Amino acid sequence: IEHIHDEVGHARQGRPGAAESFEILSCAVRGGINTLDTARDYGEAEKVIGDFLDDERDRPSVNVITKFKISRESLTDKKRVKEEVYSSLRESCRLLKLERIPVCLFHMDRKLPVEEVLKVLPGILTDLKHDGLIDIGGVSADHPREAELFLKHPELEAIQLPLNVFDLLLAGKG
Repeated sequence: IEHIHDEVGHARQGRPGAAESFEILSCAVRGGINTLDTARDYGEAEKVIGDFLDDERDRPSVNVITKFKISRESLTDKKRVKEEVYSSLRESCRLLKLERIPVCLFHMDRKLPVEEVLKVLPGILTDLKHDGLIDIGGVSADHPREAELFLKHPELEAIQLPLNVFDLLLAGKG
């Protein structure tokens, strides 16, 4: 959140504090939002969400999605990939205060070769499920064109695509 308005409507910059974050999340949940999408790359978002869910007396029924990355240096070494991913997800579980991640997505990076990713990702997701760290595994694609490649792998149960309704509206006018 870049701009926050105070009680009298003046905009200020910066992140909201814990109380403001909890109020925003409470308002979202009360308004029918049932899924929170986060990632460790989003600053302290996992910790804030974990604290919020832990603080709620009647823990809201919220589905949490988080993401992990694989470094280019590890991509060709399955053992390093597994260590990197498991370490990342254990930290996400700790921050989110969850025993397991309901929906876990690999955050695809445009700089990584999709073919190399697909050599390791299905196996990693299968291992994560088998070891009880995630319920559903998939990928957060970098571009909608990648979806076709990912759809060929049944281990990828969820695919998140970058899509903006404003882009669709503009495309329809052209």
